[in-house]
Amino acid sequence: MTDHERVWVFGARLKKVFEQTTVLVEASREINPSGFGFLLQTDRLGATVSHNLTETVTLALEASTYLANAIGSPAVTANFAETQFSSISPTLSWKFAQWWSLDMSYRYAERTVHAYDQFNFANSTFVMLTYSGSKWSVSR
Repeated sequence: MTDHERVWVFGARLKKVFEQTTVLVEASREINPSGFGFLLQTDRLGATVSHNLTETVTLALEASTYLANAIGSPAVTANFAETQFSSISPTLSWKFAQWWSLDMSYRYAERTVHAYDQFNFANSTFVMLTYSGSKWSVSR
C-alpha cells in the first residue's frame, strides 16, 4: 500500500529580551512515525514570558498547545482522531546562593479528543533544588 501527500514542516522562534523581561514565541510542525503504520503530524504553538523580579528571583509563565493528526490513507488512520494537548505553567525561581537555586512550579495540562468527546486534565507541582557548582576533574 502506498500513499502520497505533500505536508509542509517548519519551525519558527521569536525572542525579545528587555531589561528585566524575556518573551519567547515558538511555532512548529513536525512529522514523525507513529509506530502504528502511519505518520503523525504535530503542530505546536508556545510562548514563554520570564521576568526578573529581583536580582535573585525570577517569575516565568509558559503556555503551549499541540495538535496531533494522523497522515496516511483513511483505512489506516481511521482509528486516530485529532488530539489536542495544552498546558500552562508558572514557575518561581530563587537563586539563594552563588551555586544554589530553588525552583517551584505548578502545571495544569489537558488533553482533548473532540471526536470521542474525551477530556482529561492533570495538576502537578514541582520543587527542584539545584546545585551548579564548579566542575571537578581528576587527571592521572
